[in-house]
Amino acid sequence: PERVTALYHWSTRGSGSFSSTSYPDYEHYRDHARSFASLAAYCRIPSYTPGRDAAENISGEVVTANYFDTMRIRPMAGRFFGPEDERAQVVVIGSKFASRRYGGAGAAIGRTLRLGARDFHIIGVAAEGFSGVVMDWGPAPEFWTPIANIRLIAPVFTFDPLALRGMHWLLAAGRLRDGVSLEQARAELRVLDGQLDRLRDEKHFDAVLMPVSQARFWPSYRNNIALYLATLAAVVVLVLIIACANTATLLLMRAAARRREIGVRMALGAGRGRLARQFLTEALLLSVISGAFGVLLAQWIGDAILTAYPNMFSIPLAVQAAFDWRVAAFGAGLTIAVGILVGLAPLRQALKESIVGPLRGSAAGGRLRTSDAFVLVQMALSVVLLAGAALFVRTLHSAQRVDLTPTPDRVLLAGFDAGGANYTPDQARALHQRVLAEVREVPGVEAASLAMVVPLGGRRGGTDVSAGDSAPLQVDFNAISPGHLQVIGVPLIAGRDFTDRDAQPGTVKVLVNEVFARRFWPDEDVIGKTFRIRKTELAEVIGVVRDGRMKSYRDDPRPCFYRHAYGTTGELTLYVRAHGRPLDLVPEIRRRIGMLDRNVTLRDPRTVRMHLDTAFSQERMASVLVSGLGFLALALASVGLYAVIGAAVARRTREFGVRIAVGASGRDIVSMVLRKALLLAGSGLAIGIGLALVLARAIRSQLFGVAPSDFASFAFASALLAAVAIVAAWLPARRAAKVDPISALRAE
Repeated sequence: PERVTALYHWSTRGSGSFSSTSYPDYEHYRDHARSFASLAAYCRIPSYTPGRDAAENISGEVVTANYFDTMRIRPMAGRFFGPEDERAQVVVIGSKFASRRYGGAGAAIGRTLRLGARDFHIIGVAAEGFSGVVMDWGPAPEFWTPIANIRLIAPVFTFDPLALRGMHWLLAAGRLRDGVSLEQARAELRVLDGQLDRLRDEKHFDAVLMPVSQARFWPSYRNNIALYLATLAAVVVLVLIIACANTATLLLMRAAARRREIGVRMALGAGRGRLARQFLTEALLLSVISGAFGVLLAQWIGDAILTAYPNMFSIPLAVQAAFDWRVAAFGAGLTIAVGILVGLAPLRQALKESIVGPLRGSAAGGRLRTSDAFVLVQMALSVVLLAGAALFVRTLHSAQRVDLTPTPDRVLLAGFDAGGANYTPDQARALHQRVLAEVREVPGVEAASLAMVVPLGGRRGGTDVSAGDSAPLQVDFNAISPGHLQVIGVPLIAGRDFTDRDAQPGTVKVLVNEVFARRFWPDEDVIGKTFRIRKTELAEVIGVVRDGRMKSYRDDPRPCFYRHAYGTTGELTLYVRAHGRPLDLVPEIRRRIGMLDRNVTLRDPRTVRMHLDTAFSQERMASVLVSGLGFLALALASVGLYAVIGAAVARRTREFGVRIAVGASGRDIVSMVLRKALLLAGSGLAIGIGLALVLARAIRSQLFGVAPSDFASFAFASALLAAVAIVAAWLPARRAAKVDPISALRAE
């Protein structure tokens, strides 16, 4: 794998950004580069296949014939693509899909798989565990088909994407020849880029070559994803440190109560080695029991969360959140190792003891000072976790305010496909009008529309446009039907909406957003302005709509235009605004659409709220996990504080008895005890806030709509810690205030 590289393009215009490559550019690199033993191209695409009860969503990739050879992947069954398959309707499927659909890899070979409206012949099953190269382009692929089938799998293309040099939609991966270094290959690509500049309309793209291990995520997002995963791991490590400090505190308190026992053992001849074995045996037993319980608890909690909240972990990464015994074994081993190390804390203090001190009942000052330090650590790290939890919760709240519609619980979304390439644009146009007419007649439906891309779903339409003498600029685009803006509640700022007549052949009528209007015609009336789409279609602006985010809520609004959805032969999304519960309308809508054409499918029905739950799953997962672990850390810290204050009260019982005997009130005693607790909590709070401010700046990119130094988040963490500290110290303080002076003075 260290010889496999990934090829991207870097735009040198503006602030710079990564992009994929076009098929003609890929062909130029493939045919002229001598640094690669092979160079393959691929693209992740969604599709669907008929299921027993309803259509099943399935993710796949269109690939060049040399894709598997470049990856050095062997088939589990059958064979991979050869030169003769480049234009054949053949498919390779994943091992899990083969088991789920056909009962095994061998049974799948020679069978037919229907994708969309076309049948594909299964010729091979990929190796078990192979899930493609990239991990952040939606679900892992379960089928692969030759790249020439792109318009059969994704019939939304009314043009040939393989012929357009300006359409960047492919990822490329190449295996370096033996003896060729990465720098040598980069140098050759720079020469080839110079040749391509004479063929390209855009002169601002340079090839970027990197190891494939750095291309598992989109290069622009890789650092953020790595930081997100590292943040969750760091939170777990902080909780582990707090748990260690808590356990060490409790063991030190227990050892303080056993000082006389240890002194007697030493007086009777027990050596330090014998004491060491005793302490380590106790620590090992505690670790093994707690580690085993933790593994069982982790499995139960993980399964419960995945069952109850399936959308919580619907992050757009091809990773599994299910319980994994390898991770459990690592966690159990770490628990045992850390438990033994923590068990050495009281052992270190015990080995320092002389025989005389414990038998005389002298105070264990060093041990108590150590326990105070442990409590200080717990308090400080608890503040860090609580402040982080508050920041993530406020980030989720800010993200949820970036809405698609004012009433997300009343709008239904469902994938809708007009039969793929079996429909001509004119037939698809008629079908779309009939479908919307039928759906609008369903009782309970307020309004209905169609759209190509659902915003905040990780996808966007992208194409090049040019106005006047301007250079081509890649912008977002969407296809919508008349009335769509009213269905989702987005206002029309200027001009008019689409009508059915705008779908007729001729000049393309479009709506543009505010960013698009400012980019091409600043301070001008844009109604009636024209621009060209891919230099082949003339578009006329008939209206301006409010800005909105397309691919992700974190992205700033980009220039975007909307064209008419009628006549689109690929997949669209049906929007239905309901008077009541949208999901209750699905059976009747599906029945009516089936009466129009039984081959037309309605897939993945969900409300906009459910769609947003998936779109914000990363933020929700962070807020839930960090909040849960933060409160767990606070609970551990409060137990440690309670133990330290309780031990201090027990050690000062005679002192409190004397004070009460000479006239001190219960309030005075409570105040003395609380003062120590608040001193520990205040010191931990000060240290924790300083540490949290530093760490919050490090995760700035994970936040949205909230500053790293957000006052409300830090105030919440501080107030909660102070309240818990007072409660944890109150019980020992009241016990100290009720000390009987006579009993205390008689005590040994």
